[in-house]
Amino acid sequence: MYPSKNKKIIIRVRIVAKYIQIEIQDFGCGIPKDIQKQIFKPLFTTKGVEKGTGIGLYITKEIIEKDFFGKIAFISKENDGTTFTIKIPQLEL
Repeated sequence: MYPSKNKKIIIRVRIVAKYIQIEIQDFGCGIPKDIQKQIFKPLFTTKGVEKGTGIGLYITKEIIEKDFFGKIAFISKENDGTTFTIKIPQLEL
């Protein structure tokens, strides 16, 4: 199965203060408000048993926060898409 030609993702990378900020924006269906507080919890999934384990966003958050001392957040509107923002401190060389 190939992705629809109408699907689009925008990735932005910029320096903000002493942080590297990465934004990943999609224009999909968004994340329903009633589950937004749960998406980083371990084993939480909206997919069936055969398609998801519910550990992807949990592990991503753990790596960003514990290994890179950063933060991950998101803004989502139903039927309008989602933007994840990752901020990690710049390395001092």
